[in-house]
Amino acid sequence: MTDRAGDVLLFVRQTMTAALAQLGERKSLLVLLVYLLIAIAFTYPVVLNIVTSPAGSPYFVWAMWWGKTSLIDLRADLAHLTSLYYPMETYYPFLWTDVYVMISPLPLVLLFGPLLAYNVHFLASYALTGLTTYMLCYYLTRRHWPSFLGGLIFAFSPFRLRHAVHGELNLMITYWLPLYVLFLLRLMRNPTRRNALFCGVFLALSVLSNPLHAAHFLIPLTLTFLVYQALTRRRLLTGLRLGKAFGLAIALAALLVGPFYLPLLKAKLSGELGYLARHGFLSQSADLLGFVVPPPSQVVVRAIPPLLAVVERLTPESGYYPVYLGITASLLAALAIWKMGRKVGPWIVLALVGVVLSLGPLLHFGGQLVEQSIAGRTGLVVLPGVLLSELPFYDWIRSPGRFCELVAFSMAVLGAFGGSILLRVSGRRVVQHALVGVLTVLLTLEYAFYFPFPISDRPVPELYGMLADDDEDYGILDVGYRWNHWGMYYQTIHRHPIVKGHCYRIPSEVKPYLRFTDQLVQPAADIIPRDNVVQVLNQLNVRYVVVHKLGRDFTDALLPHLSQSMGAPAFEDEQIAAFAVQETDAAGGGEIPLLMLGDQWHAVESIDGMPSRWMVNDGTIHVRVETEKRYRLAVAAHPYAGPRHLRIFVGDDLLEEYHVGGMQSYVTSPFWLGGEEWTPIRFHVPEGCEVPSEVTSGQDDDRCLSMLFQQLDLLPVESEI
Repeated sequence: MTDRAGDVLLFVRQTMTAALAQLGERKSLLVLLVYLLIAIAFTYPVVLNIVTSPAGSPYFVWAMWWGKTSLIDLRADLAHLTSLYYPMETYYPFLWTDVYVMISPLPLVLLFGPLLAYNVHFLASYALTGLTTYMLCYYLTRRHWPSFLGGLIFAFSPFRLRHAVHGELNLMITYWLPLYVLFLLRLMRNPTRRNALFCGVFLALSVLSNPLHAAHFLIPLTLTFLVYQALTRRRLLTGLRLGKAFGLAIALAALLVGPFYLPLLKAKLSGELGYLARHGFLSQSADLLGFVVPPPSQVVVRAIPPLLAVVERLTPESGYYPVYLGITASLLAALAIWKMGRKVGPWIVLALVGVVLSLGPLLHFGGQLVEQSIAGRTGLVVLPGVLLSELPFYDWIRSPGRFCELVAFSMAVLGAFGGSILLRVSGRRVVQHALVGVLTVLLTLEYAFYFPFPISDRPVPELYGMLADDDEDYGILDVGYRWNHWGMYYQTIHRHPIVKGHCYRIPSEVKPYLRFTDQLVQPAADIIPRDNVVQVLNQLNVRYVVVHKLGRDFTDALLPHLSQSMGAPAFEDEQIAAFAVQETDAAGGGEIPLLMLGDQWHAVESIDGMPSRWMVNDGTIHVRVETEKRYRLAVAAHPYAGPRHLRIFVGDDLLEEYHVGGMQSYVTSPFWLGGEEWTPIRFHVPEGCEVPSEVTSGQDDDRCLSMLFQQLDLLPVESEI
């Protein structure tokens, strides 16, 4: 895979050089420079912090570091993820779908490190997207200044800005998309082998940038164009030459993409990627009103309080996907539609397709689901997006709003046509230049949702520089951040494996482990004992526990607890407190079972001075023991409102059944545990649970209660009971 990645880099350079030759090198470089200058101003102050702070989220700084570490330093499979979820090792084939993001900046990563490489690529993505969109628009309009406006609309669109703020560089790499469309159009007009080869190459590069571009842009755009051509120019579409040429383009793209997507396809077919199933489908859809109403963060809106008040009333509180089109771009597009009609038909249809798909499965307007009444029956307005989940791989998609990439792209082309009409009637050249300047300012102002651009100016704690000089093999447990992208960023400096991390979705096999580590360091006493934290961390070979100070309540509760069990912090500053794990014999020569709470438990509370939890029903705990061995389970339980039965299952097998009349302690018969999987232990009360407020007058407790637990512990069979 390493050699193949190098071949892709060389191929990218040669392909881009050939594409730039379409316009002429001097003019291309000038246009590129202008877009870059606008990008620097648009994302201010990113350029001032280019060597010190990542723009947006730092995840892709880590991704570039891992690409270099895996492919060059370790010469290993990129998907063999040894840097996260330590000491577990997991195979994450989805990383190969970001191979372009990881290998294209390799020279910069090797020379200057991943932070500078990320920020440079971040800024370059604006300029390159503007340039390639300009090239497409010039092919369609044959006018330079209108094409410049088209490039501006797509490069600085809210779609790209949304992902820029979140640091999602893979979705910002949109500069191959216009080149694919350019050669797709050329292929339809002149189905030669050369056009087919370029079309296939740019299709492959678009897919290798991120598979979401294929789902949200490439597939719907290609199908829309082919269907439109079939309906309007049937002879062209059914021609043998076009069929062969388009087949060649698809075959070439599959040949280039296949080796990188093959691990993902194998995992999909074997049913290993269930954790990629989508969530938040409705909340990540677009709101119809959002296409015409800017967000409250827009700089002009913020500057005018009465306008801000109106926008806040119209904008739904739950953050839907930002799809604002902009007044300037919309007027230019409307001018093109008015004057050119059917000549811009494909782009009108493409924009409508993007709008409908971005709205998701149900129509939203102003944050509310829209209802309709037919024949006296009222129901929600169901949209075509509801069918997407039935298509292969589309069941992974959680953000229908990303289809607005199609809308922004169509608006760019329509805007270029509208700009061409406007400049043609504006008269003298000096007037045209002034008009282009005004339109450029208006477009960038309308799309400036975040100014200044959000960056983090936090310095890197000195601890990580010191740990970089330590060559010992051990892990670091970060506490605080949910996804721990900052811990992953700091990993690029200290280079030790870490426990917590997040790449797109968390693999199923590591979710229980991450949940276990979260519970392990919690300060509140619980029904599962935590008095062996240091021994467990030694068993896991975790040398440092790093608490990220996210708020006073969080740190004030956690730091004293860890200080009590682990001693004073080995390092502390305003951002972190790092506790060194004292080396001990993990369990007196034996393995400590990793034990954690699962689902169906109410919050921990103190009853008679003991940590206690009420169970709803079918409460679970999970245990992991690598070495196969026999254990007993120690349980202390009390029923709610009279005697109840308690059944205990290990996996799917019934282990014990007890008749619990009061607070009683039990020790089960021995059972076997062992292996790399987490074993569920389930507690079931056949009588079910009851709600106190429903069965006892004067009660206001709305919880459903079945059994109270005050102890859950695993005992090796050799232990005295």
